[in-house]
Amino acid sequence: MSMSQQSLREELRQASDALSRADAAHLADANVVDNTYAQRGISDRQLKQVKQGLLDTARNNLALVRNAALQSLDAGGLPGLPTGRIGNDDRAFRDVEFSLATAWKSLAEFDTLRANKAGAISAYRAAAKITPDDLQANAQLADLLESTHDLTDARKHAEEALRIDRTNFMAALALARVFMREAKFADAERAALAATNASRIGVDDQALAWSLVGEARDRLNQTSNAFKAFTHANQLMLRQYSAAQQQPLQ
Repeated sequence: MSMSQQSLREELRQASDALSRADAAHLADANVVDNTYAQRGISDRQLKQVKQGLLDTARNNLALVRNAALQSLDAGGLPGLPTGRIGNDDRAFRDVEFSLATAWKSLAEFDTLRANKAGAISAYRAAAKITPDDLQANAQLADLLESTHDLTDARKHAEEALRIDRTNFMAALALARVFMREAKFADAERAALAATNASRIGVDDQALAWSLVGEARDRLNQTSNAFKAFTHANQLMLRQYSAAQQQPLQ
């Protein structure tokens, strides 16, 4: 996205408003105990700290946008800024876009932790609008939109994420699920197999991908191959469980 001064003013206003709403929500949650992530070893206190860190990241990046605007953009009309001199610094525009997208992604992560799926989707959409080649925003949108059955947009963002990084697990798995919902089982199998070969994924994710391979093959009436995929998924989980059981107690 090549941002004009006018669109920058609107983007900054919208992001600032979203941050204000997130701050208010975080304040309202101050006395609410959230044990959603307790099984992952994250206490309510730690979760609140993570949320505050995300809000601080959004706030800091919006401050960078204002500072950059003062130096190189037409700052007239920006919230809280005096009228500035018009500049044509492409690098400054890119820095502004990056900071705005980072702020939106931080707000999206905050909403995700609050189980506000609609808010997270809205924030990731804003980030992807500003920086269309953003891998995180596209992969997260693919996953979130698939879960809400918005298959057209989920597929669009999954394919964009995989164009950027063909080994992205989240995008490949989301695409496989989209194809499953569309009854395109051969396509689903291929996408799920790609997910099994994704980079930097844990055993749980590998097992999940192989289970989806099994489901696709089962719907293709490939009983033997489906059984092999399900068996591989189970073996992965058993090895994971056995390794955890053998670790000494601290």
